[in-house]
Amino acid sequence: MGGSTKLFGGATAGLTKLTQDSPGFSRDSDIGYAIGGQMGVLQQVSQNTSVELGYRYLRSNASTEMSERGGSKQGSLDLTSSAQTYLSANYAF
Repeated sequence: MGGSTKLFGGATAGLTKLTQDSPGFSRDSDIGYAIGGQMGVLQQVSQNTSVELGYRYLRSNASTEMSERGGSKQGSLDLTSSAQTYLSANYAF
């Protein structure tokens, strides 16, 4: 069997949870939206094996506060975006 190359793309939408649980600070968590996209190339190597190279980007609005136990707010943590380039080998059985 000869190899074939395919381009792909997709969208993601959902929820994400951000939790802050550091020693000495009050635990805080938040649930926010998550939207993003993915694109890449899939190379079929054999009937059961393929290699994938892709890029993912995710945007979110989750945030938590940092405050000492029983104290005032010291700061905040925000999860605004993440990006990932990846390479994977896939085997189907």
